[in-house]
Amino acid sequence: MRGSVAWPVAATSTAGSTPVAITLLTYTVPAVLFAPLAGVIADRYDRKQIMMWANFGRAAVVALIPLAALVPGLRDDFAHLLLITLVFSAVGQLFGPAEAAVIPTILPRSALITANSMALLTMVLTLVVGGALAPVVSRIDLYAPYWCALVLLAIGGTLIFASDIPHLQRVIEAPIDPAWAPEDRELKRKATERLRTLGPGDRQL
Repeated sequence: MRGSVAWPVAATSTAGSTPVAITLLTYTVPAVLFAPLAGVIADRYDRKQIMMWANFGRAAVVALIPLAALVPGLRDDFAHLLLITLVFSAVGQLFGPAEAAVIPTILPRSALITANSMALLTMVLTLVVGGALAPVVSRIDLYAPYWCALVLLAIGGTLIFASDIPHLQRVIEAPIDPAWAPEDRELKRKATERLRTLGPGDRQL
């Protein structure tokens, strides 16, 4: 579920297209602020856990939208939608870097291009199909798209939990002899970084 999570509800506002534009803008803020930090977290912590809890976390955040409609003071309030959108986008920033880092660890190098292409294709299909179906489903019930998204995110988190994704292997760098020439130290650093990115199939070569 990509794009602004709250736009179906925002689109029903009597203020025209302004609420939709604001929610879309709110969704992009975490991408600017948290993307660099998300990459660092994906490099330091277990990526399977990151992806799993990112999906479960987003499912919980999505559930807040229809649940908030049950509270009289929030039903016609727009500010809580912005907060939910901000949190949803911030949690989602953790998923992308972890996913990109996991692919080389479970596939050989020869399959990486195909795998990355399929990941990009599913993202595009999600945008196209989800964007087309959301208005149709919301006519049946305004909050039906959110319950569908909750179920899909929960299924995704469960599948990640059941998948065999290797744990992050930390590489402990040996101290570099100060007597080494600068070019030798740079070569060692690059070799260490290369080992971190190789998948299990490549390391056996």
